[in-house]
Amino acid sequence: MNHPIAFDLKKTRFSVAAIIILTLSLIFLQEGFTYYVSFQILALVTVGLLISRTSRALKTEKHFYIALLAFTYSLMVTSVVSPAVISSNSENAFLTFVGVMGYAVMIGCVPNLKIRRPSLVLQVLKTVSSATICTLFGILVVSESGLIPALNRDAMILKNSRLIDNFTDADALSTDIAFRALIEQAGRINLFYGEPSFLAIVLFTCLGCFMITSKIMENAGNGSAYLGIKPNTKGREAIILLGVLLLLYIESFSSIIYALIIIYFAFIKRKVSREKLVATIAILAVLTAAFLAFSYQYFLFRLTQTGSLSFLQRFGFMLDISLGDLLLGIKDEALVPEVGIHNGLFYIIAIAGVGGVLYLISLLYSVFSLSKPIKWQLFSVILVLSIMMQNGGVFSPNKVVLFSLILLPLACARTIFSRRHPRAIGGRQYE
Repeated sequence: MNHPIAFDLKKTRFSVAAIIILTLSLIFLQEGFTYYVSFQILALVTVGLLISRTSRALKTEKHFYIALLAFTYSLMVTSVVSPAVISSNSENAFLTFVGVMGYAVMIGCVPNLKIRRPSLVLQVLKTVSSATICTLFGILVVSESGLIPALNRDAMILKNSRLIDNFTDADALSTDIAFRALIEQAGRINLFYGEPSFLAIVLFTCLGCFMITSKIMENAGNGSAYLGIKPNTKGREAIILLGVLLLLYIESFSSIIYALIIIYFAFIKRKVSREKLVATIAILAVLTAAFLAFSYQYFLFRLTQTGSLSFLQRFGFMLDISLGDLLLGIKDEALVPEVGIHNGLFYIIAIAGVGGVLYLISLLYSVFSLSKPIKWQLFSVILVLSIMMQNGGVFSPNKVVLFSLILLPLACARTIFSRRHPRAIGGRQYE
């Protein structure tokens, strides 16, 4: 008997193509000819095709519609009264409103999808996330070794001038490299992402996706052969170890925080069998050594640093915002810093007030609820908040893709665990 959820990766051409395209798109997420002719759009289209091939409808709750209506109304008011608050670069307020709403709906709908082939989605995303981590690790090793001139650290920094979200020209980048050479200070690691923090959030998201998909597949496979999923933990610790080492080596404050979060949930919080106790202790020893060698001094510096530009960009403008602005949304564009709002969480509230708050609550409630079967509610919420807060561009193609890497597996969990235990999530079976 062929079950609708059964899946053989080797026999599915679409899955193989999706894995290759999505992996390459994640690695070159910031590359492209223009903003809309780029790898982020290719990644978004690939995710859309994966959803269309594996999903059949939405399983939405009332809170989703209420939140979306409130967000729509609040955003509409802001776009009429002060469109520059939503986007200072857009000359057409209506198109900006449509774009923001479109991406907001995409993000909100993903955790509400009814996935009819969850094992396919889980296998694809698990392979994509692990392949991205391993490939980025290999690229970093090559670039740091200096074996290939076109892939050394300075060359990687210079190519930032052509990234779709870049606002620095090649001359400024060359001047910065020359200055750093004089003071014998190496440029910061960013690979193909323009900044260390963006590289860090891609790695953190891939690690989160890999861990969540592995956890769901392990729990489902152990519980029912009907699901067509076989628990496979081979090499799992090695993939996570590579990802965490990368995060520690990047030497970004956010990357260090992400690494510590992964270490806690992957190696400290979990129950360790006696057979794996020695291996787990060895892994923690390696990660501790890596933290002391690569990240400790920088982490200590950032903790004690006053007037951090990164901190001010992400949180500073909140000091000038009143309670009324938070409730109704910012209507005075003079309150928005020249550099914009570098925190997606605050950006959502700034443009939509209470409507933004309800949208956030609805999204996070769905994430929390869908994570219950694998008992990683806090981890899943942290992942979503981290993607949101990485910068202000929360409603953009690349962010929709990153959100999908976390939200799609959780949507799969609804289908899988409702089949095993109809009352576990929502009290219904969805097939």
